[in-house]
Amino acid sequence: MVFHFLKHYLFSKRSGAIVRSISRVSIFGIGISVAAMIIVLSVMNGLNESIHKRLLSIDPHLSVKLKSVDEAGVLRERLKKIDPVFSQSEMFQITEEDVIFRTIDALFSGAIARGISSDNFENVKKKIFVSGDDSYESMQLGENEIAIGEDLARSLAIFEGDELTIIQPESLLLPADEIPQYLRLKVKFIFRSNVGDLDAKYMLYIRGKSFREFQESYSRKVALQIYLPDKDQMPLAEELLKKENLSYRTWKEKNSSYLYALKLEKIAMGSFLGLTILIASFTIMMVMSLLISQKKQDIALLKTLGMTNKETKELFTKFGFQLGAFGVIGGLLIGLILCYLIGRFELIQLPSEVYYDHFLPVKIDYVLSAGIALVALVICYIGAVIPARAGAKQSMAQILRPGGNE
Repeated sequence: MVFHFLKHYLFSKRSGAIVRSISRVSIFGIGISVAAMIIVLSVMNGLNESIHKRLLSIDPHLSVKLKSVDEAGVLRERLKKIDPVFSQSEMFQITEEDVIFRTIDALFSGAIARGISSDNFENVKKKIFVSGDDSYESMQLGENEIAIGEDLARSLAIFEGDELTIIQPESLLLPADEIPQYLRLKVKFIFRSNVGDLDAKYMLYIRGKSFREFQESYSRKVALQIYLPDKDQMPLAEELLKKENLSYRTWKEKNSSYLYALKLEKIAMGSFLGLTILIASFTIMMVMSLLISQKKQDIALLKTLGMTNKETKELFTKFGFQLGAFGVIGGLLIGLILCYLIGRFELIQLPSEVYYDHFLPVKIDYVLSAGIALVALVICYIGAVIPARAGAKQSMAQILRPGGNE
């Protein structure tokens, strides 16, 4: 019965050009709003996942602070005996210190020097470095050799084979007549990681082969990096580290401001796109109001045949809800199909010189998509029930009286 009313009251020639046009615009507007919200949030999910992967390529799930380099081996064996979550994890010792360097063109800049072991260097090449021709696979760092990020090298016109002069930041506090301790290191190769901070701030070296003279630097930090098999195991790993009274830092804590900005951006975009669905639902109220205004006599006849006010309200509520449901379901299908096509076939390419991703990443969250559709249906229901309630309260006697429909 509801579909019969929908077909003959809205989409037939008898319904009037205005009602037909607004009905189609209503369905189209709701569908486009739902599809746009699903596509935008799916793209943002894809971008967030891509950014998380990049952050985890440079930052481990957990980083345990050490007092000395010798403590790393003992702690590694100790953690492996505590729980299988650590025995299955990858653990690497690193050192980091702030440095100031001078190029052959007399340009100065600051950087973070990260020292890794030879074994860890192979892991870094697999997880961090990006190369289409696998040119990094055979690369090795030798005595007094370093690798620097692509963005850092580009900003200072540094090329492979250049020699950099390295000094410690605390050397700036020395008297003017005292020469600071310095190192001369060769740039073995320039790497690209697609991680902004790593490419713009870091230089890498093999511990024991470079920076031996800077082991007493005040900015020097020693840590044991822990890469868990699954990031969902982080709560368990954190609980175990707390029981051992170890000082640690998670990748989320280190990048908390960045991750909060991404979350806030997603909430803001979702809120604004949700408003478009709300605005589109107003057209349902307009359609229902016009329809009830035009069909007052039909409503009165239905009541004459025995239909109560409650049944009349339910009929036109279902009527408007079904109208909105067409748009919501259509928008849901269109949004999911477009997201699949964009992600599967990489339809939207991005300029590599501007973006780290070469194509627009998409990650479909089916639960979120279902939630969007459900909220849109609720909004459509509210948009339908308000005019239906007003129409059901109209006086039957007044409408059927001659001139009562004017």
